Amino acid sequence: AQHIIDRFDEKVPSFYDEVDRIRGFIVSRDRGGNEKEFPLVGLAIAIVTNEHRAYVHIGEIAQVGAELKKKAKSQGRSAWVKDQRAS
Repeated sequence: AQHIIDRFDEKVPSFYDEVDRIRGFIVSRDRGGNEKEFPLVGLAIAIVTNEHRAYVHIGEIAQVGAELKKKAKSQGRSAWVKDQRAS
């Protein structure tokens, strides 16, 4: 996961113009039509396994994945999180 993030973060700046790269964000309009600053794109990876818990339903896996993705996104531009919790 870290290798994927490193490669992603290495390549992403080339998709932005120099001003946006230096500034660290782009200026665009949100869904409501309001001008807003958006950070440069990042990658959040959530790793869900059955190493520490058994899943009975696919919905449980989706729920854990959503929780982990939220945690990864809160850590900065690009991050990964692997579930280590026991059931």
